[in-house]
Amino acid sequence: VTSLVDALTCAFGPRAEAVANRVISKMHGGEGLLSPSRRFGNVGSELLSFTEFLALARRTRETQLEELRTAFDRLSDSMASRLPAEGLLPLLRGIGYEPLQVALDEIHEELGLELGVAWCWSDVVAIVRSFDEKGGLRKCELDEWSDIFRKQAEDGSDSIEVVKMGEILQRLGYTLSHNDMLLLVSRYVLG
Repeated sequence: VTSLVDALTCAFGPRAEAVANRVISKMHGGEGLLSPSRRFGNVGSELLSFTEFLALARRTRETQLEELRTAFDRLSDSMASRLPAEGLLPLLRGIGYEPLQVALDEIHEELGLELGVAWCWSDVVAIVRSFDEKGGLRKCELDEWSDIFRKQAEDGSDSIEVVKMGEILQRLGYTLSHNDMLLLVSRYVLG
């Protein structure tokens, strides 16, 4: 199950982890996401077909969009179905982001959207997808972190040891004990 959540999180961004866990837990409840012969088995130890993986991926994306639409509808002007400019930050915070204004400015520029105007549903989806793709970071920050990570993943495995993560953070000016680093990883990576 952990690998499946990781795959869905990689596909849909860090915000998808909680949604993916909920979708996968529905597998255990037999809500039609897997073939009938697998619904009540030990899902974590079974292999999924590509079709089943696609069904989970689609359901994860649909659930994310449903949650975003609920937040959009709660904060938007019901008559015009547009999110007022002042509603964007609460919407992003409500779905788990703490956006910096510079990151918002960069996304607006990338997407060719005006700042300070009301946004339609498709604009909001594009903004959130951009945040998901970058983990809420600006492009230069994402590039910097990617370079640092790639240099540390010496074996090309796309993973690094927790100790190396601590070394990276120390070089960036953060000092964490080994126990604090383990606690940080367990909190943010393992849930």
